[in-house]
Amino acid sequence: MRISLFLVSIGVMVAVSCKKNTDISGTPTTPTTGTTLDYLRDSVYLYTKEVYLWSDVVPTYDQFNPRKYTGSSEVLTGQSVMDGIRA
Repeated sequence: MRISLFLVSIGVMVAVSCKKNTDISGTPTTPTTGTTLDYLRDSVYLYTKEVYLWSDVVPTYDQFNPRKYTGSSEVLTGQSVMDGIRA
């Protein structure tokens, strides 16, 4: 009985301590107008900011300005933005 209680306690502590910081105070503000490629560039940046574990090292939207990256297709444009984030 004690062992199962101990294991449940450890499981609860691990589950509670392993969560990502979801501070929304730094939510970037993006322009509300643009082309489809502009929205693609913004989406690549915002998804990176949302899922990247070290999102605090990703520059702000205004500093990074994903709309300045170009490519000859949608895939190359998205890849260009990702390369810029990695640099």
